[in-house]
Amino acid sequence: MNNTMKRSIFLFAILFFGVSAQAQTLRFFEFGFRNPLPDSMNVIAATSDTTVITKALAQLALPENERMLFINGELQYGTETNNTLYSWHFVTDAWDMVEVAVEVCDGRPDDVENNKSYWIDLIGRFCPWTSYLKREIFPSEVRDAITSKIRLYPNPTSDLLTIDADPSIAINELYVLDALGKIVLTLSPMERTVDLRSFPHGQYYIIVRHFNGNAVHKLIRD
Repeated sequence: MNNTMKRSIFLFAILFFGVSAQAQTLRFFEFGFRNPLPDSMNVIAATSDTTVITKALAQLALPENERMLFINGELQYGTETNNTLYSWHFVTDAWDMVEVAVEVCDGRPDDVENNKSYWIDLIGRFCPWTSYLKREIFPSEVRDAITSKIRLYPNPTSDLLTIDADPSIAINELYVLDALGKIVLTLSPMERTVDLRSFPHGQYYIIVRHFNGNAVHKLIRD
């Protein structure tokens, strides 16, 4: 596949997702650093904001060395998505990619980790100038330290799914995503049984948004 064809595919994806505002999705993106810092220090952020998603896809359509936008977003304590290296995270749907930002929120991810009270309570946001969008992460790659405290059974299932969560986890929202990351069902925080009988056979993901972030489980509807 030549570069022209690749670019056409990327542009088609941008246009498709840009006009599909009604298809609510939760997307995960990984940001690297040009210092360079090792990939082990990369950070992850999640968003369902269609404007930010479109901007992200436009960045990913460029060669890596031409992606000039960096992340700028609100911070909160606790892990988010698979950001388990850190005990802080970018708040879901409260970040963007920008060309310029004030220097006070610039820094390294380990700066935030080593002085969370300053960055989260005082500054309130993080805008590392050397960061750039490295790749999109699909739900199958997402990990969370809380995941082990949440069980889904039976899995695979052909009809009803039970969600068993440790009482210590404060669940805020529950979503069912299809294999492409589109939200196909939203549940209340107290729901623990999911009826899948009307769903097509295939792979899904259960997103459990809790106080410290998102737990993600793969589910098979057989």
